Amino acid sequence: MNILSPIGISAELIVVSLIYVSISVILQRKLTNVDRMYEIRAMVNTKTKALMELSKRNDTQAMASLQKELSKLSQESLIQQMKPMVVVLGVFALLYYIMLPMLFSSIISTVTFLTFNVNYRTFFVAIAFVVGIISSFAISMYDRKRLKNKFNFGLMGPSLKEPQQQ
Repeated sequence: MNILSPIGISAELIVVSLIYVSISVILQRKLTNVDRMYEIRAMVNTKTKALMELSKRNDTQAMASLQKELSKLSQESLIQQMKPMVVVLGVFALLYYIMLPMLFSSIISTVTFLTFNVNYRTFFVAIAFVVGIISSFAISMYDRKRLKNKFNFGLMGPSLKEPQQQ
């Protein structure tokens, strides 16, 4: 296969997308404390349920203190989630605005995908998006399996496991 043929360039763009997604996943895993994220989500879920109970009893003083705790947890969660995003978006911008045009703009402007002609950058983003969603789902399943002894996973997200009595 000729690497300058449309199929070869499509394959190269797919490889670049896979490399980008791999780098972004590695950076996210290195910059985020995954166990702490699940712990925060579990504590937020538990405290939200307690807040609902307090609202039913109309206990405004306890609700205020619980809302402060929820606010602190939400802030910590947001910081944990944003740390890797800044780095990953920087890598994306470097790749999208500098590397891709250097590598592909003089060779080809559009790629044929199925029956559609799309810009090579759009093709890159589409592939990276699909592969990113798949890898995110796979990593989430891996984390759930790894942390199943520590958390209960329900429809509303993780909750802390109750200590088992013997």
